[in-house]
Amino acid sequence: MSHGRLHTFRSKVIDGRTWHSFQGEKGVSRDQYMGVMTGLINTYMYIDDPMIKNKVKKVYKHLLDYLIGTKWIIHEDHKGNLFDESKERSLPTHYAGNGLHKFTYLLAAMTMYPENKKYKREYNRFLPLVKMVWFNDYISSLEPLDEYYSFNLKHTLYLTLAKILKDKQIIKHFSKSLKVLEHFIGHHKNPYFSAIRLYAANQFNIELNTVEMKEDITRNYNGAFYRAHNMNMATEQEKELAQVYYEKRITAHTLGGTPLVRVPSPIPPRFRYSELDFLWQRSPFIPVNMRNNTFTSGNISGLDLHIVYWLLEAANI
Repeated sequence: MSHGRLHTFRSKVIDGRTWHSFQGEKGVSRDQYMGVMTGLINTYMYIDDPMIKNKVKKVYKHLLDYLIGTKWIIHEDHKGNLFDESKERSLPTHYAGNGLHKFTYLLAAMTMYPENKKYKREYNRFLPLVKMVWFNDYISSLEPLDEYYSFNLKHTLYLTLAKILKDKQIIKHFSKSLKVLEHFIGHHKNPYFSAIRLYAANQFNIELNTVEMKEDITRNYNGAFYRAHNMNMATEQEKELAQVYYEKRITAHTLGGTPLVRVPSPIPPRFRYSELDFLWQRSPFIPVNMRNNTFTSGNISGLDLHIVYWLLEAANI
């Protein structure tokens, strides 16, 4: 069975229903695991219903036991390719040196299963990686032009940690990471990322300029509501302003030397390139071209906008 670029990797009957595991050409990615894992963790932490908690624990244990069983290198659905030059070089999904993911998942597991010795053993094994998480964030923040969505992944994990991490010594390491992100991408006009850092700063007692962060969130959040170009309703004045941003594009290079056409500084969410991805993970360096583009679909902004509001509402900010 196939659906677009996806194909059925495995089928199984569960409780009388047939379930199909769909995967792309390179198997299930770290990003996809993270979305499910952090979703389960936050459901467990925020929902008090015992039945839901027990179901979440069961599913979470199933996933984490699988990752541990593969030694955090998943060859099953994509073995990777390093030697066949006729095909694209790739690696299997792996967590080598990825302390943020491992620590978050294992800390959550010990919260759900405090008596589980296997989780405790894995947690202690990878705990030293926590000391270097800030450095990984520093390196990725130096070059935000390519794969901007990775900042969405980092912030999702920090949002999850802010709810479950209580150890003050370990908090110091992650506080350094959040300060690095605030310093390097705090000016990206991204209210969702700013809201997460603000929430984490409150939870971890990190000294950040929270007044300025709140003002920045309000300004850019409100500016993201109105994106008339998505529906071909932009006024001539708006098109002219968007064109100003568009004409400021230059050729920049990633740390790996790849040339990319980008604007040299972050632009407001209102004038960023429109695509169907999550609004807050769109690069702030790619402007929309209102003059030449025809937009056939409206902006799917429901979750994009609600998630910022409810995140801060739940935190009483």
